[in-house]
Amino acid sequence: MFTGGKLEPDNPTAHVHRGLLHLNWKKDVQGSIDMIKEALKIDEKCDFAYETLGTIEVQRGNMDAAKEYFENAINLARTEMEMTHLYSLSVAAEIQSKVANKLNIKPHMPFT
Repeated sequence: MFTGGKLEPDNPTAHVHRGLLHLNWKKDVQGSIDMIKEALKIDEKCDFAYETLGTIEVQRGNMDAAKEYFENAINLARTEMEMTHLYSLSVAAEIQSKVANKLNIKPHMPFT
């Protein structure tokens, strides 16, 4: 039952939160990603969706995809503080990728 979607079916943020709840409750990464991408179908400028997808991709070890999502979110940032936060996530993903490659470390996805 997804009450938020019934009350506000055109609210992309509700779909992002639904995806996050699904991820934490069911541990279903792909299902969560699909729900969050629904937010982008409603509003392709939903920076929260891009940021969340980027964060999930970092956890999955897909740094290139994460960086792309973060860049999309950065381009949509409305304040300097948002932009700084998103830029730091992007840089952290890039550094994590370089360190993991150098040390031959495989990422561990907490949701399997």
